[in-house]
Amino acid sequence: MHFLIINDLKYIFFKRKNWIILYLIIVLLFPIFCKINNIIKDDIFFINNGLKFDNSSFLFIIMYIFNIIFYIFIYLSIHLGNLKIGVDNIFLRINKFKIVISKIITCSVFTLLISTFVFIVLNIIYNILNININSSFIVFIIFNIFNILIGMLSIIALSVVLYGNKKYILFLLLIYMIYYISRKNILFFINPYLFENNFIDLIFFLIFNTIIYIIVLKKSIVKIFERSF
Repeated sequence: MHFLIINDLKYIFFKRKNWIILYLIIVLLFPIFCKINNIIKDDIFFINNGLKFDNSSFLFIIMYIFNIIFYIFIYLSIHLGNLKIGVDNIFLRINKFKIVISKIITCSVFTLLISTFVFIVLNIIYNILNININSSFIVFIIFNIFNILIGMLSIIALSVVLYGNKKYILFLLLIYMIYYISRKNILFFINPYLFENNFIDLIFFLIFNTIIYIIVLKKSIVKIFERSF
């Protein structure tokens, strides 16, 4: 499993380095652009990191979508990219459960590394620009958990579609609807920074999605990799 994690991280940082660099450039230049054009808001830091949806500006909408798409793209690459090389040998050497767990760990490590760098550099930039930011360690944790959840949900959706069992899909969607509606308003998922005062709920969502992720991916992992060629 350790071998898979290291290989996946190498694959992402070497094969997707241009996308990562593009993401970092856009995210880090965003506050500078906003400062120059005098479009600073109190919650600009949340908008910068895709933690708040703000439709008052087309730029803010693009920034929100860009953050989400970047992480979905990276997580899909982690799950599909590296296993195109020697996929048969991997399945012979490591059981499916370990492969699934290794993907969660890889996504988490990648997100933590990128977010740590982004949050540190953004704090420096905001201080230089004299822009007040409402960031905290809990917001940093929310950023990581939320993006990992996005990754899980995208992989679950892909797995369910490729798995091709309509009853299974309906059952899964029903579970999600009941759970999400019973736990929290959809507004919290559009604006994840709101979880700062409801952190326990976010932990519940992480645990719940992890369980669903493992169940779904264990059933469909071979088909996903077969169809990724």
